[in-house]
Amino acid sequence: MKRAAGILRHRSWRQPVGRVVVETKAFFSAELHGREAEIGKRYGQIAEETGFTNVYVAQLFRHQALTPITAPKLRSSLTGLTDVLIHEMMQSPLRSYDPNIIQDPTIYRFQS
Repeated sequence: MKRAAGILRHRSWRQPVGRVVVETKAFFSAELHGREAEIGKRYGQIAEETGFTNVYVAQLFRHQALTPITAPKLRSSLTGLTDVLIHEMMQSPLRSYDPNIIQDPTIYRFQS
C-alpha cells in the first residue's frame, strides 16, 4: 500500500480505499461476467472444462479464490480473459471502512 496525499491507496489499478473500491470491485465483477456472457458459457460448463466444481468457478467470478495454479485452466476455458483481469482475480480482497456497509461487530463497538 502507498500513502499519497493523505489517502491510502492499494496496489494495481484500484481506487482510494472506501466506497470507490467497492464500486471498482463491482465494475471488475461486471467485466468478468461480460466476458463469460460473450463466450456463452455457464458456471457448470466452465467447471466441466477446467475440472473445478461449479461453486469454485462461481467464487472465481466473485473475486475470491484464483491462485497461480488454477489460472491457466481458467484461461484455457475463457479465452477472453486479459492479463489485467487474471492479475486482479489473484489479488487479495480489501476491507474498507464505509459506515453504509455492514461491518464486523468490533467496528460497531468503536463507534460512539
